[in-house]
Amino acid sequence: NNVNLEQSRNDVKKMSELDLGKIKTFVSDTKDLQNPDPIFLIGFPRSGTTLLHRILASHRDVDVLEEVPIFILLRHQFNKLKDSYPEGLLSLDDIDIKYLRDKYWELAEKLGDADRNKVVVDKLPLNIIHVPFIYTLFPKAKFIIALRHPGDCTLSCFMQDFGPNSEMANFLELGTATEFYKNVMGSWLHYRENLPLNFTTVKYEDIVENFEKEIRKLIKFMAIEWDPEVLNYRKKLQSTKFVNTPSYSQVIKPIYKDATGRWKKYSKFIDPYLDNLTSFIAEFGYED
Repeated sequence: NNVNLEQSRNDVKKMSELDLGKIKTFVSDTKDLQNPDPIFLIGFPRSGTTLLHRILASHRDVDVLEEVPIFILLRHQFNKLKDSYPEGLLSLDDIDIKYLRDKYWELAEKLGDADRNKVVVDKLPLNIIHVPFIYTLFPKAKFIIALRHPGDCTLSCFMQDFGPNSEMANFLELGTATEFYKNVMGSWLHYRENLPLNFTTVKYEDIVENFEKEIRKLIKFMAIEWDPEVLNYRKKLQSTKFVNTPSYSQVIKPIYKDATGRWKKYSKFIDPYLDNLTSFIAEFGYED
């Protein structure tokens, strides 16, 4: 569907073209200082966000919001304030920002059953597109960026039977999947360089190789106490009746290495589009 493709591409393009130096952010008041900003778990789809979600959800002090499209709904609220998204971000005033921030928590509690007595982790991979919007409302928020080899990531997106929407329409062909990766992750690099974000990156491959070491580093970044239950996340997961993600069947199994380097087996199909991924393979520290 060309319309859907254009919509998602335009969203990425317009957001990445914003003058990030003119972004205004929320000014804390006493009430909101008592409510820490959420942590945002983002990344390109099929990059390991569901695995991280299930691990973190096993922590006694963490509440993970599971694929709740809060920022898509907030965009409707934004459109009541400003004519154009995302350009209107630059002209929000303090009252607008406070209103949208309050709406975020209202939606988080209504749709995600957010427990604000815990550390709230908002997990939705393609929120990575909307980082400037998130930063506007939550300038002190922490971001967890899930990474996976760009070849494996895009191949997995192409092979996954996603529900149809404007973003997932990009994964119907390998060419558009790799191009979407280039645009989305290119915009992330731009945000990373031009906004004072507090973020950490977690590679899927590193979790596979050094599970406990990587998870301890992540828990430390989140500034919460260690909970050994995160190492037993599969036990809790097996008692969960429903998980709203295409990756459920993978994450309930023991961590396995079969999914790493898989793209090489399909190199003849990916090679025509490899130029879209080459710079990111290097940037994210992958050898090939």
